[in-house]
This record gives sequence, structure tokens and C-alpha cells, in this order.
Amino acid sequence: MEAKKRLAEYISDHREEGFSFLKQFVRFQSISGNEKEAQLFLSDIFSGLGASIDLWEPEYSELKEHPAFLSPRESFAGSPNLAGVIKGLGGGRSLILNSHVDVVPIGKGDWTLDPWEGIQREGRIYGRGTSDMKGGMAAMILALKALKALKIPLRGDIILQSVIEEEAGGAGTLACIVRGYKADGAVIPEPTDLLLYPAAMGSMWFRITIKGKAAHGATSYLGINPLEKAGHLIETLKKLEEKRTKQNHHPLYTHLPVPFCINIGTFKGGNWPSSVPEEAVMEGRMGVSPRETVEEARKELEKAIRAFSKKDPWLSEHPPKVEWFGSCWVSGEIAVDHPLLTILAENIKPLQGEDPRILGAPWATDAALLIRYADTPAVIFGPGTGSKAHQADEYIEEEKLIKAAQILAGFILDWCG
Repeated sequence: MEAKKRLAEYISDHREEGFSFLKQFVRFQSISGNEKEAQLFLSDIFSGLGASIDLWEPEYSELKEHPAFLSPRESFAGSPNLAGVIKGLGGGRSLILNSHVDVVPIGKGDWTLDPWEGIQREGRIYGRGTSDMKGGMAAMILALKALKALKIPLRGDIILQSVIEEEAGGAGTLACIVRGYKADGAVIPEPTDLLLYPAAMGSMWFRITIKGKAAHGATSYLGINPLEKAGHLIETLKKLEEKRTKQNHHPLYTHLPVPFCINIGTFKGGNWPSSVPEEAVMEGRMGVSPRETVEEARKELEKAIRAFSKKDPWLSEHPPKVEWFGSCWVSGEIAVDHPLLTILAENIKPLQGEDPRILGAPWATDAALLIRYADTPAVIFGPGTGSKAHQADEYIEEEKLIKAAQILAGFILDWCG
């Protein structure tokens, strides 16, 4: 306990170092395809912590053979992954600390502050990625700096990972797995608001194309309007969503009214108001329960579309085409009594004053990839607030960043030995 007290005091005393790091980190506009400079910056940080450095560009040809791979990109040239290994003395459990370097674009939201400046104001640090999840990386770094500064040796290895492409499907973490990185446990400091998430839902994008029959708008009865068919199909998908909400009941997702949504995000069809269009195309996102695989969820959606089509004379002869494209995140979970979770919870309670809430992550994360494909149990815990992620004027609260760093430092001490 004395060592943990010293760690907590060090982190509190050096809080401005953590904030300074985060502000610097935010200034790298590390959207997809523009991660290199941020990774080089982090490479120096990892090296200063005593880590051996592995910086590489993932091979698309290698990743595309993996069953979990689906990405909107066809090359990762100029987008390096970064891993750093801090060797322990031996005899302890190893730990992966995984954070993604990529952030989403700033969009056209109502930013009132510069999204790339890292502005510190009234107990918050503002900027794109502060919450999701550069603030998580800052907490990791501050915790490890405290351990190093206080010369507290660890038995187990620490594997630091700064990965690309998390926001579009997890190709960076998958590349780490393919490269051979695994550990006895992993922590992903995504924005959980200091709650514990041992379960992560999955999700994937789909495209449905419905063929119609063109006709003049004045004699539309001579054609087959695929937009009308698509409207009825959307109703079918909504019923499927309701059915899945009931059948995929999960105790960690009772706080969400619809945990595994099926959302239609785009709808296109036709090119002239006075014509019956030849086809309609809609694209959407399907949520995946931690207790099912991506393949199982896909089959359920495809089955529902086939059943719908058989009831329609036109669609039974011209069935809709279903494609899975763009991005795919697998789902996964660990038991709520797993040592990874219980030890982390033991380090949260003294600093928070109460037992942490344990919930299912309302979005996909790289934790599921580690669970399913790296034989590495993973838990999601971080200082950011999920409701601020991807928003204008994204921010992180300074106190939560410091608490997360203190909790992580104590947890690392217990886990690695």
C-alpha cells in the first residue's frame, strides 16, 4: 500500500506533465492516413520509458486473409503501427496497454475552440481526441512515468500499443495480433468515464441493393418501384432489431433500451422525379452482441431479408443483394469475476470511494479482437466520457485523467507483480 500511495502522490504532483503531454498529442491531426508524425512522437515517449520499439506499416495482403479483417482502406502505407515492450524482471503477469492513435475528422460541428490546439480551461482539456482516446494514452503514460521515476521494478512485461485504424474496424490491433503480440491481460483506456466495461459489442456495415423496373412516372403502375420495396424492408429490419433485443438479452446491457441497433444510414435511388427508379440502395450498421459472432449476426440479417423477399412476387424472383463492406468490429467479453476485472476494481474503490459500476461497452472496441484472436483477456477502462467522443468541443476532465493514471499505476503494480 505504501508503494501505491507514493505512486498516487507522484502522479498528483506531476499532473501538469500529463496535461502538457496530452496537449502536445492533440496537436497531431492524426485522422486516418495521417498518423505517422503522432506515432513518431509517441515512439520517443515509449523509448523514454525504457521500451524497445517496434514501428511498422501493416501489410494489407497479410491482414486481408484474417477472418476478422474488413477495412475501407486498401493500403496502410504511411500509417505505421507502434508497439513498445518494457521487459519485466520475470515471474509476473504480462500486460498490454492498448490505445488508438487515430481520431475522427472534426466535421462541420459547432466547434467554439480550436480542435487541434489542446486548450486547457477550467479543469478541462479541449480538442479532437481528448476523450477518444488520447486522454487514455495520457493516463497510461503518466502511470508508467510514475513507476519509472519511483524506480518500482515490475516482474511482468508491459506491452504498449498505439494502433491505427481503430475508428474504422480495428486493423491496427489486428496487425499487432498477426505480428504475435499477446499477454496475460490487456487494458484499453477508451472513454468509459472511469466505469469498468468487461464486454464490448461488435458492429458491421451492410449494403442492400433492391432491383426495380423502370417506367414513366405518369404510368408508374407499369413499373416496380424499389424505393417502396425498400421502405417495407426497413420495417422488417426494425422488427428484426426488436426480436434481437429480446433474444440477445445481456445483463451488462440493461441500461440501454436497444443495445444492438440496426440502423439505416444512407438511402439512395432514382435520378429523375418523373421516373420509376431502376434500383434502390441502402447502407447501414448492425450491432453484434458479445455473446454472438459476426458470422451469426450476418446470417440472421440475411435470413430475415430472404423471408421478407419470399412474401413478395417481384422480390422472390429478384432477391435483394446483401453486401458486407467497409468496416467490421467483432464482439467479445470476459467474465465479471475475472482477475483482470477484480484487481482493477480493487484499485478503483480506494480512489473513487465506492465500488465501480460494471457495464457493457455501448460501442465496439479493440478489446474484443484481443479476447477472440489473441488469447488475451481485455477490459475497457479509461478517463474520457463517451458522450463527448466524436462531438464538437470534445474534452476530458483533468481530475478524471489523474484518477485514471493513479488507478492504472496501482493496477499495474498488482497485475505485473
